[in-house]
Amino acid sequence: MIVRCEMCFTDIGTCDPATLRTPLTGAMFGPLRAGYFPPFPVDASWEGLLCPICGKRAVGHDPDRPETFRTDRILTPEGYFVVEGAGKRGRTDGLTDGKSGAKGGVHG
Repeated sequence: MIVRCEMCFTDIGTCDPATLRTPLTGAMFGPLRAGYFPPFPVDASWEGLLCPICGKRAVGHDPDRPETFRTDRILTPEGYFVVEGAGKRGRTDGLTDGKSGAKGGVHG
């Protein structure tokens, strides 16, 4: 699976979704193609997963709550992938129950 930086949206590496666990570490990610370097140092902790292109944290940003971080998902070209062991596995659009979040009708 291709990994994309959440800040600059550049494809920066690859990973095997079956081996991802929280907390994410640099050892879980590989090079984008043969002949490329892995995107992160092998010994990098979650806090050290910095994009090799823009230098900002490549994973963990929560666009719905900018004051918080998500340590359980990565951005791929297909959308966010939630890491196993984080409560839910697979792609997500940020909705946990598939509903739009809209409430019923307006009450007067």
